[in-house]
Amino acid sequence: TAATIDTLYQEELLRSPLPDNQALANWLYHAREGGHTGKWIRDRIRESEEWQQVHAPPAPLEPIRIQNRRFVTSSGKPWIWKGSSDFLLYKRFLDGEYLLPLIQQRVDAGANLVRVFGMVPYPPIFNPKDYPQYYEQLVPFAQYLESNGLYLEFTVFAGAQDFMTTSAEKITHFNRVCDAFRS
Repeated sequence: TAATIDTLYQEELLRSPLPDNQALANWLYHAREGGHTGKWIRDRIRESEEWQQVHAPPAPLEPIRIQNRRFVTSSGKPWIWKGSSDFLLYKRFLDGEYLLPLIQQRVDAGANLVRVFGMVPYPPIFNPKDYPQYYEQLVPFAQYLESNGLYLEFTVFAGAQDFMTTSAEKITHFNRVCDAFRS
């Protein structure tokens, strides 16, 4: 159906089929007359030059450092924070949500960084204790963002008093997050 083809375009090309071209009509023809499935259409989309461009890896991110009270890249170029706040992005990652369209939208809007909370005490609640893989997935999450052209600003504590009642719990959590990112 047209809705299936639109979904495939959204997932693979991060856009809908253009209304003024024949792509939708051609795909519908192949599906109806040729007996081709959504998998066949997805495979053909993935063979396209446009798909290759959309999914081409961005240039590697350079390390950032402070020089004379300014952020600069390792090559000395000024680095300007152009961020997006997606507080629940790590939760969504751990929940297995497909994030590429959202991340691509942020990059297309000019973001070079995403600010994420490591816990959230209000609905939808994000408590690290509810995710056994919380610490082990921190680096893969950061690498996923990096592979899509975004730096990560990870806010370790946001509402920690609701989840961690003692200083010892907070220190342990902080150390585990730091150890994960150091690895």
